[in-house]
Amino acid sequence: MRIHRPLRHETPFCWGTLFEADKAAIGTDPQGVDTLPANALGLAGVSGNLREWVQDCYVNTFANAPLDGRAAEVAACKLRIVCGGSFKSTPAELRIAVRARIDSAARDDSAGFRVAAQP
Repeated sequence: MRIHRPLRHETPFCWGTLFEADKAAIGTDPQGVDTLPANALGLAGVSGNLREWVQDCYVNTFANAPLDGRAAEVAACKLRIVCGGSFKSTPAELRIAVRARIDSAARDDSAGFRVAAQP
């Protein structure tokens, strides 16, 4: 099952080209998602707080990435992708396109899952 598929954006941040501190959860501690404005999809608190740990295996190219929303998987995958930044990150790390690799066995208090539900 696919956990996350970023939308294509024309700007570095989901709200535009410049960083706006009041739209992201950064600082010394995580913030409640209800303290931040919602994005264009109606989701609040999606910039900052946690780096998003996703199902995709880390590979250095998108050349063979599935185009239908499935996760990029390879045999014996030990590195997964984390997207975006956390409350510990700099503004540049909160850009939509930021991704990094993390060992699948690693534990990090700034990486996790986002869960969205319709009321």
